[in-house]
Amino acid sequence: MSGKPLNDYQSASFSAPLLMATSWHRNQGYDSLFFHEQWIFAKAMTKHDYYNATLTMYALMFSSI
Repeated sequence: MSGKPLNDYQSASFSAPLLMATSWHRNQGYDSLFFHEQWIFAKAMTKHDYYNATLTMYALMFSSI
């Protein structure tokens, strides 16, 4: 594949579901992925991207952190 990335950041809409899934399966081999995806809670939420903000809040409410 010879395509170029459209942006240089990872979207919370991708990371939030991964964080939720890995938080439900802690101590089953997914801990490094869990710790890698926690960046979404440290990042400031934007007022103009409601989809990423909604998934981030969903992950916060339903993860077992």
